[in-house]
Amino acid sequence: MTYFIPQKKLGNTIKRLTALALLTTLGACSSTPNHVLSSPAPIVNTTATEVIDQDCLLQASQMAQSAETSGATAQYVTAARYMQSCMPQPLPAPLDKSQSQAVMQLMANITLNFIQGGDIAAAQQQLRHFDRKFANQDLYLPDFTSFRDTASALLQGSSMSTHQLANLNISKELRNELERQQYWLSH
Repeated sequence: MTYFIPQKKLGNTIKRLTALALLTTLGACSSTPNHVLSSPAPIVNTTATEVIDQDCLLQASQMAQSAETSGATAQYVTAARYMQSCMPQPLPAPLDKSQSQAVMQLMANITLNFIQGGDIAAAQQQLRHFDRKFANQDLYLPDFTSFRDTASALLQGSSMSTHQLANLNISKELRNELERQQYWLSH
């Protein structure tokens, strides 16, 4: 007997997992695996030359919180686009350590807001931009899973093999959900 999962239910599950990843990343990103943040840390730049416009970032964060409260996907996309406008393009080089950390966190938030908003193309483009700018760096979530791997799994998970998923540093819940999704899509 063949079973199936309705597309709407499957989409809601992925949305919940994406929301979980977004909340975790928004609350506690760290580029050093031996340091875990327990509460949301504002992206603050203490250097003389600010790379991120803090007033803009405050408004963008409020927009993202509003999107989370309302669950409106369009608000996530709007918040992501607004966050993009909070830093200059192209970014100045070189960035010091605190500037790099702040920019990495902002770029991660932008990526996850695009995913939440359903704009997969923009999320993929933002993740590629993150990869180019911070080639050998990553952010780690409180459970020591990788932002980069989590975003890749959320964006490409249905096309990845079980072996590819096993090689990613993602949460067990996300891995199990993606494997479940693959099973039901192929049976």
